[in-house]
Amino acid sequence: MTEDVLTASDYEVPGPGQHRVRIEEVEKRDGRFGPYYRLGTKVIGGEFDGLWVSFVASAKLSPAAKLRIAIENILDRKLRKGEKFSPKRDLVGLEAIAEVSNTTEDERTYANIDQFFPLPPEHEENGANVTNLREAQKAASEASGYVEGEEEPLPDYNE
Repeated sequence: MTEDVLTASDYEVPGPGQHRVRIEEVEKRDGRFGPYYRLGTKVIGGEFDGLWVSFVASAKLSPAAKLRIAIENILDRKLRKGEKFSPKRDLVGLEAIAEVSNTTEDERTYANIDQFFPLPPEHEENGANVTNLREAQKAASEASGYVEGEEEPLPDYNE
């Protein structure tokens, strides 16, 4: 009879900041305060590539609801009044920029998504490998000739 040997591993989470993520799973669950959705995402690119991070929000789509704001930011459009939306069907496979925060409890660090941002247009049009919003902003400023931290030159009206 062969004995199983297991190897202990550390619990890894993405660090705080903005990360490009792909929504891998959407689950509706029953919680203490009512039903909620958990969006399971994986970080794409960068030093945290492949790590999971979740977003949790109550199952409401009122105008100020956390879930609705997240959906509208992922889709980069507003939901119309009366629009039917299936988080599982309509979100799995989509990508966005996630603002991740870390909390530590009982010597264990947890990562959660605070909010989403749409992918920058530069990523979608050029197929660039933008992994966070700051990279997108830097790429856009380089394309325009503007150097971050410097003032843009004033136009020369004497020409």
